[in-house]
Amino acid sequence: MAGFVGIRTLPIAVMRFFPGAAREGRQDGLLKEAYVIFYGMCFAVIVIGVCAGLLIPLPEEYRFVAWLALPMLVFRSLVQLNQSVNRSGNLMRRYNTIECLHAVLGFGLGLSALYFLGYGPEAIVLGLLSAAVLCSAFDVGLLASPFRRNARALDRVQLVRLVEYAWPLVAVAATAVILQNSGGIPVELHSHCTTGLGPLVALEAVKLGIRIVNTGVPPLADGAALPSIFNVAHNLRASGFKPVIDEDVLRPVTDHFTVIAKREGFPIGVPAEYDFTIYQHQVPGGMISNLGHQLRQVGKEAQLQQALEETGRVRVEFGHPIMVTPLSQFVGSQAAINVILGERYKEVTDQVIRYALGQFGEEAVTAMDQEVRGRILDRPRAREIMAQMRPQPTLADMRRELGGPDVSDEELVLRWLLNRDDIALMRAAGPAKDYVTLKHPLVRLMADLTQHADCDLIQVSKPGFALTLEKSAAP
Repeated sequence: MAGFVGIRTLPIAVMRFFPGAAREGRQDGLLKEAYVIFYGMCFAVIVIGVCAGLLIPLPEEYRFVAWLALPMLVFRSLVQLNQSVNRSGNLMRRYNTIECLHAVLGFGLGLSALYFLGYGPEAIVLGLLSAAVLCSAFDVGLLASPFRRNARALDRVQLVRLVEYAWPLVAVAATAVILQNSGGIPVELHSHCTTGLGPLVALEAVKLGIRIVNTGVPPLADGAALPSIFNVAHNLRASGFKPVIDEDVLRPVTDHFTVIAKREGFPIGVPAEYDFTIYQHQVPGGMISNLGHQLRQVGKEAQLQQALEETGRVRVEFGHPIMVTPLSQFVGSQAAINVILGERYKEVTDQVIRYALGQFGEEAVTAMDQEVRGRILDRPRAREIMAQMRPQPTLADMRRELGGPDVSDEELVLRWLLNRDDIALMRAAGPAKDYVTLKHPLVRLMADLTQHADCDLIQVSKPGFALTLEKSAAP
């Protein structure tokens, strides 16, 4: 789906970067990069379309029009890309001529096809396809941009810039496609605030038709977490929407947990500033806190930024794996180990070894930096794991490794997901604490009494408990 939407959003990226390329005298380079991306997307679209056409059974009356729709999409997208170049280059006469011809030819050829082929969707699609082919021929010279002798070598940085700029546009267009094809299944948005754009993403998602947005209650919101429900609700009302939420019910929750956070020394979520480096290391919001926890355990929490930068380097060396569970944990944990030990890949986790062996996807074997992969696998532990080489452990294997047949299912899952030290710390903390805040009547009374200037002594007592508050004399 991203390929289908991507070839329609690429022209917007071209118009964004063309003026800068013109100032630098590298228009030819930009055109080469744009058309290389376009050809790659077209190839993906054609492959997906052909496979879908062969695998998905269609009624006989729709089969021909479905096959016609594929080239129509490609050629109409090509016209849009050519037109973005004409418009960016200020060739407005050419741009306007092609725009008018495209509309007139599409209408005229569509009517002609209806007349000669009879009423049916294939006639309209054939007319639109013919118009797109003819209009794309006006700029046939642009199609050769990647193959000209004077075209410079591909600039990988500029290539990535084009794709990165177009990608959010793909997400916007893809949202509409997802909603149209959800078949009544509720579609939710889950977006963290790590980049500082979480609240804006939530607002734009609702504008696009999303009706369920995941939010958080302060002090557990913002930062690297979900956007605040109060902020999102406020922005939605300001934009003309009516969120189905009663904030007054949630404010005591915020007050309660804010008191607890301050008392226990936990961080309180604050709105994050925009941080472009997030797009470089791509550490998910939920994982940044884990990374900080790992460093805090060894007294190196001040090196969090260094660990994030190292995460970006490790991700490149691992072959750019998608930063979602469990792959993001492999990358982040290895980066933390490199920073903690001060030497890269001196120690590696078993999961990283299994990743390098291709057990989490065979593409890692070829996509990884081969020098790094060799360093990971050139150690005794890697050879032990290679000797085992079982794709997935059985339940019996898990029980044997994690405590024997007497371990309960709940305990087994805990030991599989967490290390035993973390489980021991969790149990040593005991049952949940009962926190008393200002909402408690007695505490509220004590707080009010302390505000009276003529009250020097407060005593509260009951069997087994006594409390005395006395003002000290002024020096």
